[in-house]
Amino acid sequence: MDIISHFLDAGFNWAGQLPTVYVQGIVRTLLLFGLPAVFVATMFARGNRSIFFQVIGCVVGLLLAATIPVDILDVRNRYIRGWVIVLSLAILAFLPAMLAFLLVPPAGPQRKVRVFLYVMLGVLLSATLIQSGGGS
Repeated sequence: MDIISHFLDAGFNWAGQLPTVYVQGIVRTLLLFGLPAVFVATMFARGNRSIFFQVIGCVVGLLLAATIPVDILDVRNRYIRGWVIVLSLAILAFLPAMLAFLLVPPAGPQRKVRVFLYVMLGVLLSATLIQSGGGS
């Protein structure tokens, strides 16, 4: 077994041993940032640059993401679970910056919104770890 296969196998084993609550929390966080970003980006691409409508799209995306029942998600395959975690965290690394860019055009306030969104991302992921401290 080469070094890359060993590294990937160790990562998939780690992902397979994670409690389901952690995976559900990561997916929920992805939805809470992703759906508003999709709604706002769609409105932006269609030519609607109004901050009011961008915020409305963001709120609708947040409300829709909050109603999706992620608690029934139970991925048991360690490979699928590993890829879900890796791809979700990779996407979450960029979503707050994209959402801030689409919501607030001026650079100064945009930076403040971006920092706020990254702090909220850290709080949500930390709350997932703390809340499910020994869950299954």
